[in-house]
Amino acid sequence: MSCSLAAWCANQGLTPDLAAQLANGWRASAYRKGSILFHQGNAPFGLFFLCTGQAKLTRREPGGRLLD
Repeated sequence: MSCSLAAWCANQGLTPDLAAQLANGWRASAYRKGSILFHQGNAPFGLFFLCTGQAKLTRREPGGRLLD
């Protein structure tokens, strides 16, 4: 499966202008299994678009216990 921002934008019904804005800041990245993409509570630094593979979302409760 190839990663195509243009195809994703078209499938989501985004206007060409909005698609162009996204494409302006587009950067493809690859991550190894087990990589941490962001931490709970940190300010977001981008939009993640998953092309292949899987992502696992976990969070911690206030006491620190990990919730899956």
